[in-house]
Amino acid sequence: MIVHNQNAYLFPLVRFNYRNITVPRITEDVEPLLTEYFNRCIRELLQKYPKVEQAPIQAIKEKINDGRIVYISMQNRFPILQVYKPTTDNHFLLLRCEKCLAS
Repeated sequence: MIVHNQNAYLFPLVRFNYRNITVPRITEDVEPLLTEYFNRCIRELLQKYPKVEQAPIQAIKEKINDGRIVYISMQNRFPILQVYKPTTDNHFLLLRCEKCLAS
């Protein structure tokens, strides 16, 4: 979220810090990670149940869900969310943002 302050500076209140991760850009970046993840999930289910079809839906949902898929595709790391830390001076009203965001 970016605010235009009174001096027309763009002031980000919230942003992602991608310095520690490489965001996948193409399918080939994600495909091997997800293939390994799904294979591992199937192996774990087969250790508990004779056939995958016999596994309860809840067990499958615990192993495979949207959050886990995104986490795996982001190479087991999420970007850092940086949020503006308000001060009594309210810098975001007038000043340009310089190291204004906290992790």
